[in-house]
Order: sequence, then C-alpha cells, then structure tokens
Amino acid sequence: MQETLVFTTYNEMRAVEERLRKDWPGAKIIDAGTYLAPFQLSFEAEIVDKPTFFEWVVIENLLIYCLELSLDACDPPPWMQNVLTKMKYVPKSLPGPNQKKLL
Repeated sequence: MQETLVFTTYNEMRAVEERLRKDWPGAKIIDAGTYLAPFQLSFEAEIVDKPTFFEWVVIENLLIYCLELSLDACDPPPWMQNVLTKMKYVPKSLPGPNQKKLL
C-alpha cells in the first residue's frame, strides 16, 4: 500500500511523520519533504492493507492529509463503506438550500 500525505506546514508534516513511524514501524518513508513547500510525505507499507490504514487515519483524524484516500472518499468504494459502517462513523454533510446552516 502506498499513500501520499500533503500538509500546509512543515511542523504538521513532521508531527504526522513521527506518529506514522511510531504506529507503523514497518512503513518505509519514500519521500519526506523539506522545510520548503510543498510539504509532502510519501510512504509505502507492504504489511498494511488499505482498510486497516484507513481506519487508523479516521481515528487519528488524519484523512484531510491523505491524497489517495481523500480522493477515494469522494465516491467511497465498498471496502471504505464497510470500514465506516464498522466504525459507526456518520459523515457530516453540507446543508442543502432547504436545510439549516451548520453554525
């Protein structure tokens, strides 16, 4: 499994990289950005399947950084829907024209 994470700041990138190394010691960092933009971190983990990693990403509130998983979440494949159902996760939706605003 491969994933690319994109960050707005260098400090965010390093903090998530540290968590990734701690929680997934078998993951191989392919490309870690420098202190110059873009702040991007690519890694590969052969021992981790996508559903397991996706569940971790949702629990750790890191989905916003994950390029491939975020794109998949726009039209979730069955495995992603199964993980969300198992977690009893209810995604928030934007209000329609006839609904109250979120705030």
